[in-house]
Amino acid sequence: CLPVLGATSDGARTFADALGHALQRTNILRDLAADARGGRCYLPKRWLDEAGVQVDWLAGNGPAEVYAPGGPLDALCARLAKAARAEFARAEAALRSLPRAERRALVPARIMGAVYEALLTRLERRGGDLRGPRVRVGKATKLWRVGARWGRSGLRRGRCRRRGLGGGRVRGRGALLGEGRAGCRRDQQGEQEGVAHARGSSWPGGRWPGEPVGARRI
Repeated sequence: CLPVLGATSDGARTFADALGHALQRTNILRDLAADARGGRCYLPKRWLDEAGVQVDWLAGNGPAEVYAPGGPLDALCARLAKAARAEFARAEAALRSLPRAERRALVPARIMGAVYEALLTRLERRGGDLRGPRVRVGKATKLWRVGARWGRSGLRRGRCRRRGLGGGRVRGRGALLGEGRAGCRRDQQGEQEGVAHARGSSWPGGRWPGEPVGARRI
């Protein structure tokens, strides 16, 4: 999907590869217990052996001491978290080497990475105690992360606004893509023709920033 975003350089591919590995490792760390209950384990057996962890302990069925700070599961989870952090750092280094246009094109991926970094921080605080509820990132934290990345991207400049379907004023899609006035004109033309832009649901609450509650989507 990099060409769709407008980022095609080798550096952009390095960023995408590193970010993908970071997200996958974070997902594995978060879902260790749920996967184990379903008969799945995505960690190398060597890691389990070196930490002294039995695979059934991942489901939360082991003795209490194995989940304590400094215990075998704590060491195993710390190792996986460290591997995820290394990939996030590799992605950040690749991102810094990119020209500004490509950094801006990769804002959606950068936002996802920021949310997952917040999730990783919570998982690090959890340590090796896999017996509790699934770790999640709250909506307030997600919104803060989205706002921080959005502000750093420079996409707020030259915003285009149009009348939303719910009566409010929302940013046009051209502003999101950094297309400036040309994007605004396309949005306005589409609105005059009665075309509503499809919106994704990956943002917190399923709305784009600034979109009014109750806006209709197709």
